[in-house]
Amino acid sequence: MSLESSSIKKASDLEGKTIGVHGGSSPTILFPAFLDAAGVNTLKVQTVNLDFSALIPALLRKRIDGLVGFATSQYPVLMREAGQKIYLLHYAHAGVVTLSTGVA
Repeated sequence: MSLESSSIKKASDLEGKTIGVHGGSSPTILFPAFLDAAGVNTLKVQTVNLDFSALIPALLRKRIDGLVGFATSQYPVLMREAGQKIYLLHYAHAGVVTLSTGVA
C-alpha cells in the first residue's frame, strides 16, 4: 500500500523505494515472491522492518514510501487518515495467488 504522493502505482515503481514490512507476517514472507513474479529487482527495493503498529504512522509521516500489509485491516485506516488516494498492489495481479492465511 502506498500514498498517491509516493508515485507507486505499479510494481516496477517499487524500485528505488523504501517499503515498511513487519517481520514474520505472511504478506512480508510473500513479498519477495511478489517482487520476483512482477519482474522487480529485489536488490533495488529497500525494506525496513517495523513493528506492526508503526507501519501506518511511518507511511503517513513519509518515513517509508509504502508498506506491506493487510488490505482488509490497514487499507480502511489509511483511507480514513491519509487524506489522499491509496494505491494497492495485490500479489495476485503478479501471479502470487493466495487463498487465505491461517491455521487449520
